[in-house]
Amino acid sequence: MKIPALLDPLVNAPRWLKALLGVIVLGGLGAICYVFVIAPIETRVAALRSQRAAQQQELTRLRAMAAELIRVRREAAEVERRLEIAKAKLPTEREMPVLYRTLSDAAVQAGLAVALFQPQPSRTRDFYNEIPISVIAEGGYHDVGDFVGRVATLPRAATIGEMKLTGGKSEASRPSPPPRAADAAGPRGAAGGPAGGEASKTLRRPVRAEITLLTFVYRPVGSPPAPKPATPTANPEPAKP
Repeated sequence: MKIPALLDPLVNAPRWLKALLGVIVLGGLGAICYVFVIAPIETRVAALRSQRAAQQQELTRLRAMAAELIRVRREAAEVERRLEIAKAKLPTEREMPVLYRTLSDAAVQAGLAVALFQPQPSRTRDFYNEIPISVIAEGGYHDVGDFVGRVATLPRAATIGEMKLTGGKSEASRPSPPPRAADAAGPRGAAGGPAGGEASKTLRRPVRAEITLLTFVYRPVGSPPAPKPATPTANPEPAKP
């Protein structure tokens, strides 16, 4: 095969010149390969690395959210369990008359003479309604304490909100229980000792008890929210004369 005359100078060129031309050609080919092949691949690899780092951060965040979700679900289950216990203690609207009768009977069974037993308007709370009950009764200190103990042991939620004790009427009309042996002996063993007699008279002295009982009714899911407390407004200053 005959070499074209155009390439004669290149063929007949010195060896060092041929080597230089070869290096230039290989460098050009390398540059072309880098620009059109290697550079796009490196760009793609850098983008994939950045995407991987972002996904790793997202994975870490999602794992933390999953752990938090597990904790929240456990707390929600515990709150739900406590709510069920509270619901079991909170009477429904249908059970309120029975609860009123139970509280009134507890006062009578404790030995109190009930003069007033009146439920008040309910007050809306977060998930229950609070119903105050005004009770006015007369009896001894032990009778009042017995009534408070009976209220505390009721299966339904009821508590003492406020209690005021004042001196009641004369005890002449109320039969007094016979004195116990310990009271009759007195502090030094003398029958009818003065200290024991005074203490017995004090405990038997009738009192007037003004009590505010608090009971609670469960509000079902979907009930209107509790009203927000009214914002107090500043009183306007009176006009100067």
